[in-house]
Amino acid sequence: MKPYRSSHHRSACLALSAAIIVWAVTLAPLSHADQFIGPISEETANHRGPCGVDQAITGMQCTGSYCDNLYIYCADSPGLIDNSAPAFFGGWVTAVWQGYSDCGVDGVAVGVECFGSYCSWLRLVCKPLLRRFDGHGNYTCSTGLQYFSDEEPFCSFNGTYLQELGCNGDYCDNVFPITANYLPSRGTP
Repeated sequence: MKPYRSSHHRSACLALSAAIIVWAVTLAPLSHADQFIGPISEETANHRGPCGVDQAITGMQCTGSYCDNLYIYCADSPGLIDNSAPAFFGGWVTAVWQGYSDCGVDGVAVGVECFGSYCSWLRLVCKPLLRRFDGHGNYTCSTGLQYFSDEEPFCSFNGTYLQELGCNGDYCDNVFPITANYLPSRGTP
């Protein structure tokens, strides 16, 4: 006699199988072409949005209420990232806990992780650099604003790389990127 399986049980198994496939696809290395990755949201299987090998974040955008769905623009950056080293994380930031998620002077952002209602908690996924940090402080998006949000949805970093991320507003609605340039070879700051 076969065990009883309800249609609800079959639907749950199919949903779990689809979630596992989506999870496996989001962990696979990406091809070497500049691309948008997303949406990164607490509502999707992609909570982290990693760039591919030798790629770093050079732009971001968001859609949805309160900047709920984040997209990262990953650009090829050969010779910048130490791909043999494991990723590390900046601290969590939210509108309640003002501050920044930071990759430090020897790191660059290769992903953004989020959780909470409307993706209201953010932190950077970082990789170590092969090149040395050469100052930061670019607080301006290509739009001339110092932040992006669902009202001003896209922020190009004008050829620089994401190093820090802060936010304010309801549910971390206004996102403040801080970017950096890097020297051609590792050396003393």
